[in-house]
Order: sequence, then structure tokens, then C-alpha cells
Amino acid sequence: MGGTLDATAEPGRGAMFRLALPLKRAASQVVAEETDAKRTSQRDEALRTSLILLAEDHPTNRRVVELILKDHPVRLVTVEKVS
Repeated sequence: MGGTLDATAEPGRGAMFRLALPLKRAASQVVAEETDAKRTSQRDEALRTSLILLAEDHPTNRRVVELILKDHPVRLVTVEKVS
């Protein structure tokens, strides 16, 4: 899509990810509404085949993400740091 993905991390503080995509604004509202339905359909199809890896050491944070994604057609794999 012609974008960039950057990541920075500090031990003990966490990581930050930044995604930038050069997207263009739709020509008109009518076109945007027509493409929204198609985009939603394409997104739903992409989610059906998506595998999400969640690396989170806090059990509450893992549970929150599980609850958010429970009604979406994705496969979620969670991992935690083992001491």
C-alpha cells in the first residue's frame, strides 16, 4: 500500500508501533458511501483469514483484547512472558 511501519522499544517500558499509509480522500460522499459497503465486505473477508498474535504479559490486558475480538472472525493467539 506504499506505507511505512516503524517500531521503537525500551526495555521495561514497552514498545510503540507507527503505521503510516498514503491514503487518498474519496471524490464525493456518494462515492465514499458506495465504497464503504465494499470496503466493509473486503475487511470482513480479510478478517476471516487473519491470525492475530497478541504478546501481552498482563492477564487483564489479554482478556480485554479477547473480549473486544470475540465477535470478530479472527483467530487470536495470545502469549505471555514466562519468568
